[in-house]
Amino acid sequence: MSKECRKYLDWMKEDYIFFERFIKTTRPNGMHLNLQLVGVPLKFSTTLKDRFERFFGKRKIQVRDVSKLTPNFSSLKPLVSDRENEYFYVEFPDLRTAKGRSKCKMLHISGKDDRGIAPQIGREFVCGLLDLSDRVNWRKCTMDNEDEEKLAAALKENMLKSPVIF
Repeated sequence: MSKECRKYLDWMKEDYIFFERFIKTTRPNGMHLNLQLVGVPLKFSTTLKDRFERFFGKRKIQVRDVSKLTPNFSSLKPLVSDRENEYFYVEFPDLRTAKGRSKCKMLHISGKDDRGIAPQIGREFVCGLLDLSDRVNWRKCTMDNEDEEKLAAALKENMLKSPVIF
């Protein structure tokens, strides 16, 4: 995640959840990669890791904390380079320490014989966290044009007010 995005969310007084999902598709050699960055209220800061582990535990999906194994995102490459495996990676702010804010990085890798990852697993987690269960299905998550335009205008206004340069 870029420094600018992190600075913007800090300015907005929000934390973030970043996730990446890679799944194979039914086409020969088909694959789909999805990246999401979602701002979340600061009130969830201290409970994100526990909530994430419970969410995946209920679904019997094993995740491992790779925070210490991956000082930066590029160090994940050896872990996820086999295109036969699907994966779900999530990153969010963790504890505040004397050195600053640590990041929690969690990873699930499905082997070719595993049942795979639900395509909307990240969205399910975020919608559950934010109590927006009506928005889990992206096909039904629509706004009328007027509301969408108002939301876009508010985002643009906030970005222009922000001290962050994108």
